[in-house]
Amino acid sequence: MLTATLFDMDGLLLDSEILWHKAELKILGDLGVPIPHGEVRLTKGMFVSEVVDYWFAQHPWDAPSRPEVVAMILQAVGDLVESEGVMMPGALRAIELASERGPIAVASSTPMPLIMRCLENFNLVDLPFDSLGRHRAIRQTSPRGLSYRGQGTQRSADILSRV
Repeated sequence: MLTATLFDMDGLLLDSEILWHKAELKILGDLGVPIPHGEVRLTKGMFVSEVVDYWFAQHPWDAPSRPEVVAMILQAVGDLVESEGVMMPGALRAIELASERGPIAVASSTPMPLIMRCLENFNLVDLPFDSLGRHRAIRQTSPRGLSYRGQGTQRSADILSRV
């Protein structure tokens, strides 16, 4: 029985994985990090701060700081979502069907301002989400699959506990 549906943003609702790739290549490349085109995918699934730390350890740069580079990548991803982004095929229909069967939520390791920017760009903010939030994937898998730890409201925790 379906009690709640949790939608990940990047790669499930939005076809944004390639946009993260483009942003990382541009920002890190401009800093002199020699990332071969396919090699940036080594960092797929990492949090953006982990990506920056990974490449800084390989090819340190003087400035800007790592937190500033994280902010630059997030800005670039948002710009790319607005200029080139598309929703995944069937995403709207999946949201519609799931919302008829129970609570729905959006969870992502993406920071909340970028989540909102992306959802606003595709007019998804007014959909019947019971929770919008940044959730950090717990690295260990459980028998039920990948777990999420909410960093949002109690309502988020309630929904996530039912998934």
